[in-house]
Amino acid sequence: MDGFSRIFRPSAPLADLVEAIWNWEIADPAAARCAVSITLPSPFPILSVHYGEPMWSDRPRGSRYYRQIATGIQTGVVTFRPSGPAGCVLVRLKPDAAARIVGAAIPDFTDTNIVLEDIFGAGEIAFLQESLKAARGSQARIASIETFLLRHLRDDRRDSVATHAAFLLRRDPSMPVHELAGHLAVSRRHLHRAFQTMFGIGPKQFGRIVRIGRLLAARRERGLSWAEAAYACGFADQSHMINEFTGLVGVSPQEFFRAPTVAADRGFNASLAESHFSNQFFSS
Repeated sequence: MDGFSRIFRPSAPLADLVEAIWNWEIADPAAARCAVSITLPSPFPILSVHYGEPMWSDRPRGSRYYRQIATGIQTGVVTFRPSGPAGCVLVRLKPDAAARIVGAAIPDFTDTNIVLEDIFGAGEIAFLQESLKAARGSQARIASIETFLLRHLRDDRRDSVATHAAFLLRRDPSMPVHELAGHLAVSRRHLHRAFQTMFGIGPKQFGRIVRIGRLLAARRERGLSWAEAAYACGFADQSHMINEFTGLVGVSPQEFFRAPTVAADRGFNASLAESHFSNQFFSS
C-alpha cells in the first residue's frame, strides 16, 4: 500500500488531555479506494480531521461520508473506507478529560459521528483543514492540530467521581465495580449513575473495552500467545478472554486476526503495533 502512518505523543501542555496523535496518508487514489480501516471497540474519544478525500463510515449512528468529525467511546466494530487519496490527523483524547476539548456532553458522542463544525464552528474547521493540507510533513501537521486544541481548551471540570473512576479503570480494567466504588467512597448505584451520565456507558462495560485494548497490545507489542495475553490482562483463563472478545467484536480473536481484511497489509499495520492506535487495522 502506498502510504505512511506516524504516531506522535502530545506535547507537555496537552499531555493530560491527549493520549496520542496519528497522521496517516494514502496518496495513490486506487490504493486508497481499496483500503478498509477496521476499528475495534475503544474507550477513547477521537477527533478526525481529513485533509484528503472524505471517508465513508458504517457507524450505526452517523453512517455517511465525512471529512471532520468527533467520535466518542466506541462499543462495537466500525469500518471506514476512503473515497479517494486519503490524508488524516486523528487525535485520541483521554476519556476523563475529553470534555475540556469538545465542551459537550460525552454521552452524545458514544457510538456516533458528530461534525466538528457543530462544535468549533465552520470557519475554524475550514482554516484547520487548509493548514493541514498546506503543511509540509507530519511534524507541521501535528503542530497545527496542537495549536488548534490549545486555543479551544476549556476549563471544564466534570463529575470528579466519574472522571476518577475512568482514570482508575484505564490503569486496572479488571477492577470490580464494588471495589471501584469503595475506593471512591461512593455507592455502586451512585458510581454507575455518575459514570453513565458522564460517558454514556457503565463502568463495567468501560472496563471491558479497556481490557480488550490491553489484550491487543499484549499480543502485538509483547508477542504473547493468546493464553499468555489472557493471563497478563487479568482474564480468568483463555476461554474467558475469548468470550469477552467475541461479545464485543462478534467473532473470536483468532477468527478476527485470520480475516483476509486484517492480514492483507501487514506492512502498513506494523507502524501501529506500538501505538495507542494499535486496535485499528488497514487492509486492501
